[in-house]
Amino acid sequence: MKITLMKKIQQGFTLIELMIVIAIIGILSSIALPAYQDYIIKSQVTAVITQLKQTQIDFEMLLIDGIQPTSSPGLPGSIDTTVNAGQYCGSFTIQGPTGTDSLGGVICSTHGGNEEFNDNTIWMQRLSSGSWVCGSDGLARKHVPSFCTVIPPA
Repeated sequence: MKITLMKKIQQGFTLIELMIVIAIIGILSSIALPAYQDYIIKSQVTAVITQLKQTQIDFEMLLIDGIQPTSSPGLPGSIDTTVNAGQYCGSFTIQGPTGTDSLGGVICSTHGGNEEFNDNTIWMQRLSSGSWVCGSDGLARKHVPSFCTVIPPA
């Protein structure tokens, strides 16, 4: 009499194997999600700084002509801040001279982005030496480019 043994072929994954895969996916996503959110905030800050730099050019052109820049419509030296406003700037303002070392600057109040990004201020300030400094009031240091300071303007 001939006995044939049937070989059992595996038909799928075991519960342990599936649990291991789910654990690995969970660990990877717990690392990747915060990094991705930081990346998003950094890109939004970069977009705002680009918009501020466009206004910085208008600011410099007025200073070259001997006119103090302002965001008040109808006055000499008025910069139309709506032209350079973008997706992430809720409002642009032009700041006049502040202290003896500053000739003023441009300020953006943020909106339309990540919840950590919204309702903060990103600014660029022109020093009397001619150089510009930038910073943010409210954003974490890791979200602001390295060439910006985080202290509020003087």
